[in-house]
Amino acid sequence: MTRRVLLAAGAHAVGLSVAVAVGDDDERPTYKKVSGDPVLTENQRRIARRLLRADERLSEALRGNPLRIAQMGPWLSAGHRFIGASAVVPLRTRRSYAMREWPLVDGDPPGDAAYVVDEVPMRLTGVSEFLVEVDLKLRRVVGINPGGDDMRGEYGPGVELSEPTGY
Repeated sequence: MTRRVLLAAGAHAVGLSVAVAVGDDDERPTYKKVSGDPVLTENQRRIARRLLRADERLSEALRGNPLRIAQMGPWLSAGHRFIGASAVVPLRTRRSYAMREWPLVDGDPPGDAAYVVDEVPMRLTGVSEFLVEVDLKLRRVVGINPGGDDMRGEYGPGVELSEPTGY
């Protein structure tokens, strides 16, 4: 089953799953539109690094690999709204994964949402890095997107996993 997490960019009501602890419409975060090419402040970088180190899903995905950040920069929505930090986290060796609920970010969703997180089943081989998105307003890692030149696999509701759960 795919869960969708929608975060409001304005005051419109949107659906939220339990994956995001946000209250009623007045408490949902809004993201400022920015111009030009924003740069993360040192404080924003420090917060993002702390959140990356504390995230249990990322720790589990990195099992056997140190948390090493190859690049970090601002994460903007398709509408050029500042959401937080985006980090490239490389792995020492390619890995395979089978997950029931892998958090993937869609940065160009329909409507007023700044982004959407789909938690989908995946079976992947050849993963050599992750693109990790940190929402600095929510102060949490919201997306762990696997990648790599040799990555292969399948994802979506029809994927059958032999492992019970986990990475």
